[in-house]
Amino acid sequence: MADQGSFGDSVSLAASFEERSKEQLIDTVAMACRVLGKSNMTKEPSGHVSCRSSDSGFVVRGRGRDEVGLSFTSSEQIVECDFSGNSQSALGLAAPIEVFIHSSIYRARSDVRSVVHVHPANLVALTICDIPLEPIYGAYDPTSARLAAKGIPTFRSSCLIGTDELGDELAEVLDDASAVLLRGHGLVTVGNTVEEATVNAVRVSQLADMTFKVKLLGGGSTISDGEISELLSPAVRSGDSRSYQSVWRYLCNSSGETLPRFPSKVITSE
Repeated sequence: MADQGSFGDSVSLAASFEERSKEQLIDTVAMACRVLGKSNMTKEPSGHVSCRSSDSGFVVRGRGRDEVGLSFTSSEQIVECDFSGNSQSALGLAAPIEVFIHSSIYRARSDVRSVVHVHPANLVALTICDIPLEPIYGAYDPTSARLAAKGIPTFRSSCLIGTDELGDELAEVLDDASAVLLRGHGLVTVGNTVEEATVNAVRVSQLADMTFKVKLLGGGSTISDGEISELLSPAVRSGDSRSYQSVWRYLCNSSGETLPRFPSKVITSE
């Protein structure tokens, strides 16, 4: 299994991400939960977002009798976990049953700083029909097209990822990709920041929505090999930083969120 993933291009968000306090990371995780919930990325209270917060653990949206649903997540509902999935929880909340999605990926991928798990309905329908997500467009949305061109694998089990073993199997299927489909279940995305993992989830879901429509219309085809090569070229990828930041700002503003003022500096791609 790959220990280094697909974040070779530095994202300017990452610079400020490294400088954030644990409290700021917790606030960002809670905001990402609200953004995803209000973007109809999951049903009812399900779904969770996490962030690597130290060398020994991460923070994740808690579940339990006092939870209020993804769209209404507050910073007080974020719990701390170690990389074995053990949580230090607030009263009435604990790590989600599927905490092993997060702990296993963090152990396997040192490059991953954030993990998102949601249940987009059209995406789930496509997985049930064994319809893969492929690069069916280019400039319409280069981000999701690029993710598809690199390959979005599918985890075949539709069960809850409720054990360490299943988490490790999922991480192995994810390998060095930025997203993995869970058949009859949902989606997991990863990123170098909470913002990146969140945008990846939204973009993959939008690709699934377009694929769903295309299949209803009778088919469609992928873009050409030449266009895929262009998508994956360094010149095109250089715009990723601006794209992630602008999409994150749009999602926050659309959800009624006020963007915090974190330390920020631009870092260049290697």
